[in-house]
Amino acid sequence: MHIAFLGHSIVSDWNHGNAHFFRGLIKALHQRGHHVTFFEPHNAWSVERLQAETGGDILADFSARFPFVTPHFYDDRTDWHEALGGFDAVLVHEWTDTPLVRTLAHAARELPCPVLYYDTHHRPVTEPEAIRPRDLPRFDGVIAFGASLRDVFVRDFGTAPDRTFVLHEAADAEEFAPQTETPTRRDLVFVGNWSEDRAKEMETYFFAPRGVTRALWGVLYPEKVQARMQEGGVEYGGYLPNTEVPRRFAESRLVAHIHRGPYRRFLPGIPTIRMFEALACGACLVSTPWDDAEGLFRDGDYVHLPPGDPSQVYHDLLADPGARTAYGRRGRETILARHTCGHRADELIGILSRPLKQA
Repeated sequence: MHIAFLGHSIVSDWNHGNAHFFRGLIKALHQRGHHVTFFEPHNAWSVERLQAETGGDILADFSARFPFVTPHFYDDRTDWHEALGGFDAVLVHEWTDTPLVRTLAHAARELPCPVLYYDTHHRPVTEPEAIRPRDLPRFDGVIAFGASLRDVFVRDFGTAPDRTFVLHEAADAEEFAPQTETPTRRDLVFVGNWSEDRAKEMETYFFAPRGVTRALWGVLYPEKVQARMQEGGVEYGGYLPNTEVPRRFAESRLVAHIHRGPYRRFLPGIPTIRMFEALACGACLVSTPWDDAEGLFRDGDYVHLPPGDPSQVYHDLLADPGARTAYGRRGRETILARHTCGHRADELIGILSRPLKQA
């Protein structure tokens, strides 16, 4: 199957966590004999920020690291009827600009292959007015990264129940794997970008606990939060390429998963992709409270932190390497059994193989 994928960027993961999953999913599709052409806008803001921060030839670096996908850059002059000719399916990701989404929604009836909208964000519940102009019922199908979001599309945006599907994110279990030769350097690490909607949880579960050595990687942290890190003795590393994340996980005895507010309040059952990635690395994951409404994980895959001060839980785990090892082993077992990018590639092909094309 030859699939066209439109998204913000495959080249850059600067404040763009979707790139993690896109890369793993496309690699898994490639390994199964499918071909993906990834279309991204010329001068995407994530690419520009990555270039400004790191310098160098980021496209060459990307191509060397991910040879199984070549990005195609589009602009306002792109003829989409011509560009999308010859594909077996087209996926249009939520981070595509609304005018282009509308154009492709209206072109869906004219293109011979199915055109599907793919959403991995909370905007349908937090900013529905931004999503409604996208004319989602005109697409041949809609894919959401959780059942709760799927229900929102059917209920609030008029998508057909039999054409609205669930495809959770997952981990590239080849890229994200235990690194037993990496020496441990600290107690607790968090890898993630700043978001105001988890500021309270960051303070409670990461900045406030004492007697725990901590490090944080991510972007967009305001000066006041960086000052809080310095005050609390938190090592701050800034931007971290996703390919380096497994090593940072391995350097820490505990890995923190800090859920974002919109998902916790409105979209139960949807974790961040870091949860899949940390478990794939065999990390002892400590997670802030969230509702695993779809039963993605098993009891004992990770540590459920209680509301309030987590210090005692941290100290108990730090004193018990056997418990940390057991959590890490069980969590990776679950990823390998249920949540690899290979699983999602098979699920996606199953969706795209249905008779989706509307008359």
